Amino acid sequence: MAARHDGAWTPGLSATAYLVRGNQPAAETEFTSMRTVLAPLIGEYLAARTEEFHRLLAAFYRGEHQAVAEAAGKLPRRFGSFSSIPVGRSMLELGRFNEAKEQLELAWLCRLCFPGPEFFEEHSALRVIFAEFYQGKLAERQGRKQDARRWLQAFLRRFPADREPLPQVKEARQILARL
Repeated sequence: MAARHDGAWTPGLSATAYLVRGNQPAAETEFTSMRTVLAPLIGEYLAARTEEFHRLLAAFYRGEHQAVAEAAGKLPRRFGSFSSIPVGRSMLELGRFNEAKEQLELAWLCRLCFPGPEFFEEHSALRVIFAEFYQGKLAERQGRKQDARRWLQAFLRRFPADREPLPQVKEARQILARL
């Protein structure tokens, strides 16, 4: 599945994809490979937590928000910037608004921190854009209309009016119309 890539982290990505597609045996093979490669680099504890992180992502992509919430509580804080969007969105879908707000604020604030080159994958413009959208959606559900408008308008400024490249663009416009 990820044959064109190599590196210690690739088996985790493959395992996530296999879990999403429902191929548990292939996922377990990839997780075993990932732990074998990662353990000498980052230790057995973090290798196991990295596997848990990939399982959380697979649950999120499958729409299993309760499983995401349960898995999030088991991850070390250092995974927070990686998991903040899926966990925040899952908390939002579960109606756990305070926890959603905390996660989405973390996702949005991560754009301000650049601790070193090994953390480049934490810095994603798309992560910031989605954080704005989900902050707006959260504010709307909590009845904070002014905050919802501010977040959703910031999100929509990034997209031309005549294009809807993401389903979230259409949804943001619908929410703003209701406000």
